[in-house]
Amino acid sequence: PEHVYELENNNEILRRTCLLLTAAHEAGTHISIENPADRSDRNSPLFMHAQHGSFWSTSWYKALAQHAQLQEVTFAMCALGSPYQKYTTISYSGTLHPILGPLVSQSCSHPPGTHRLKAGDREANGTWASAPAASYPRGLNLILADALSTPRKPNESTEAPATSVIANTA
Repeated sequence: PEHVYELENNNEILRRTCLLLTAAHEAGTHISIENPADRSDRNSPLFMHAQHGSFWSTSWYKALAQHAQLQEVTFAMCALGSPYQKYTTISYSGTLHPILGPLVSQSCSHPPGTHRLKAGDREANGTWASAPAASYPRGLNLILADALSTPRKPNESTEAPATSVIANTA
């Protein structure tokens, strides 16, 4: 009950983000969206607990992914230079697969206990313990810069300009 407003507000942001990305896709641009990996799938090696709220499980995302025929990749931020493991998923237009698809090989190879940050915990002052992990590591920034600069080929769009949209809802 104490987090109902926060949850409702975040859900509305996610819903609007999916609507905007749908419009961007329909306008002919590349789209992608990033969020923490789904940790609620019992069949996944990333499973934490069944109650883990995941953007990837929402009806808004599922409708967007189906409509835009998005692809997904999940990887560890530590493999790209972050001091934090932070498994992350990026969903993207298929045209970005040559750039974003190889991220699938970026998993955590550090020994257990290397990463001190635990997602979902709060500090004594009430801030999220994961806040320092919000910044993208340099390695991911370089990959995203390549993705953002990928022009659309004439046959990939009707009359839309060559643009890309990347959304981060975390």
